Amino acid sequence: MAKRKVLTCLLVFCLGLFLAGCGGLGRPKEFSGENVMRFGSMVQRGQVYFGGDRWRIEAQLFGQKTITIIRTDKKIMWSLLPDQKTYTEVKLDPKQLVGRTNRFPGEVGRKKIAYEPVNGYPSDKYLVTFKTAGQDTKANIFQWISRDNIAVKTAATDNSWSSEYRDIKIGRQPRELFEIPSGYAKIKTTQ
Repeated sequence: MAKRKVLTCLLVFCLGLFLAGCGGLGRPKEFSGENVMRFGSMVQRGQVYFGGDRWRIEAQLFGQKTITIIRTDKKIMWSLLPDQKTYTEVKLDPKQLVGRTNRFPGEVGRKKIAYEPVNGYPSDKYLVTFKTAGQDTKANIFQWISRDNIAVKTAATDNSWSSEYRDIKIGRQPRELFEIPSGYAKIKTTQ
């Protein structure tokens, strides 16, 4: 049970950094692709599916396959463990959801600073200023927005972390990707 709690906390943390790479200037097109997140020397790879107001992230954490489904329409996140056929559910704060507004959470400013392709995708590089919830101080990140309005890369200005997409395939995503598969049991957690 302790491992599941650590896994859930890590997923929420990674999800926050992952979603930082999802906001663009307007509503992005539906797509799938590989997401590569880097935290210092640690690299986390996963497969991502974006369907408007829905996200699915498939990754390996602690050697275990995980699936995270974010449903902004229902304001919930499901964390699935396919090997155990179990899932947990977490309510999401609507103010922190990316996908409808497609702005970086807490964003207070954005300035285009360059044209800079990322992984072969023509992109504009922005300096984004934001406030963290509950704090008065401001911080900055870099964000690269493709011509398809996808944030193909987001990175800390000090290069301590980054999140980027590779092998992007634009197109409508199957809706069953964003549902809990049959045969999964819900596990209650304390939030």
